[in-house]
Amino acid sequence: MAEQPQGLGSSYTPTPRETVRLFQCLICSRVITEPLILPCGYHCCQKCQPSGPCPICRNVHDSQHGRIDPTLRMVAACFETELECLRVASLNMDLCAEVGVLNISTPKSESRIIHKSYQHGKLLAIWDLVQDGILGWENDISYFELWLSPEK
Repeated sequence: MAEQPQGLGSSYTPTPRETVRLFQCLICSRVITEPLILPCGYHCCQKCQPSGPCPICRNVHDSQHGRIDPTLRMVAACFETELECLRVASLNMDLCAEVGVLNISTPKSESRIIHKSYQHGKLLAIWDLVQDGILGWENDISYFELWLSPEK
């Protein structure tokens, strides 16, 4: 029986940020479109394929050795479908959250890049920020849920 990686026991659940990073291009930081698997094993958008040294592993890859990853493309399409179902379901919730994008490479007091209200939950907030090009690969978010009381 194969051993599980350390820290990935059967009870391990990835965070919403870790989940979205699986679909995030390491080069442009947006949701991967036409996922290309590089010879080094990393993924990026086909349009982001490096022509010089790979910004991830620093090796120079022959541009003809990258290939479209149909599995990641199908998984991403299924994930996006599920996210849309979640988005529709969240419309019936009285939830609002304050979301901030944090730059983890700067001191905490200087790390806020944006701050806005959001109504669809943490996973969708992260996904939308990545799709909009606001949440870079190295960034994280602050997220504080506020339950709204029904207006009377």
